[in-house]
Amino acid sequence: MSMRAGDGREPPLATGDESASSLFCTGVRETILSRLHAEKLELCDLLEEIADSLPQALNRDQCLAASGRLEPLLREVHAYEEDVLFPAYIHAQGNAQPAVELVARLKTEHIEDADFAAELAEGLRRVGQGPDALNVDALAYMLRGFFAGLRRHIANEREAMAPLFGTKS
Repeated sequence: MSMRAGDGREPPLATGDESASSLFCTGVRETILSRLHAEKLELCDLLEEIADSLPQALNRDQCLAASGRLEPLLREVHAYEEDVLFPAYIHAQGNAQPAVELVARLKTEHIEDADFAAELAEGLRRVGQGPDALNVDALAYMLRGFFAGLRRHIANEREAMAPLFGTKS
């Protein structure tokens, strides 16, 4: 379900040559962000399902699928937001200091999310590959912490970016 340039389904992501404001009109940016957020929320649902299944009904295939999607999806979403969306937002806000500070905070959250995702993906891989000494209670705690934080990040980002799309939060 991930968007890729040239697959005919979705607009291509920026290649770095184009300026954010000239390549993506507001509607396209909003559509892409909505799709990326939907993919992240779908992943959150899968992670919650895994957490709820622990320890008795663990589905190892789900763990492996989630571990394989987690880091690539976050890299793709963060790249789009940081290369296209955030510069457009700052530009639309007239380079105002509060906009610059907000984007800096969101970028910091991206780094924290990516670090957490790497640890979580490793834990899911280990559990998905078979019996492991990994504490399933610790894994459930990590899962819940990650998907709750990611959902909160998405909600905050939607609210913050609403002015860019001419919508109310």
